[in-house]
Amino acid sequence: MSNSTLSTIQAANKKEWLALISFAERAMGSTDPIVFQIKKDNELNKNTKSVAAFYKDKLGSKATFDRDLRLKKLLKNENFISIVLNKTKDDVALFTEVYNRADWAITTYNSPEDNIYIKCNPVDSNDNTIDLGNNVITTKNSSQEVLKEASKLLAPDQITNNIGGQIVVGVIFLAISYLIGNYIFIRYPRRIIDKSNLEDKPIT
Repeated sequence: MSNSTLSTIQAANKKEWLALISFAERAMGSTDPIVFQIKKDNELNKNTKSVAAFYKDKLGSKATFDRDLRLKKLLKNENFISIVLNKTKDDVALFTEVYNRADWAITTYNSPEDNIYIKCNPVDSNDNTIDLGNNVITTKNSSQEVLKEASKLLAPDQITNNIGGQIVVGVIFLAISYLIGNYIFIRYPRRIIDKSNLEDKPIT
């Protein structure tokens, strides 16, 4: 078997396995244990065998389906459905109908005519359109922007609505209260007491 023929077979096997995985994910959900097992089998297979051939060899005498069956016919085989997918033929029929409708919807509504393109022009913070040919930041503009942002951050409504700002203001008030209380209730009385002790001390 030539390399080109082998590559063609492997590509067809890969496509078939991906179709089975996609079908199983849509039917049972991507977190279903059966889907995980199919993905594990795909990794183990490494595109060397078709879906039917792989499970025919894996299941042995339990598999009554033919190893040359393509995926479309395999999904109608009760033996494959019950053992590999752990589902009934009616379940898979319903899943197949939903799968085909979803593919039809994607194909139908993903046409180029339905695409919407919106041309956007960049603007600055003042909603003025930026000329891309003259998009140069000057020192004046950057300084004004910095001052503008700083004034926004230090605005009273921003401070009251910001937890971090409230904490900073609270710490500052506590520090000021501590310094004032320390002076009024500790340092000043101590100075008066020391001064009166010096005055009451007898001169020798």
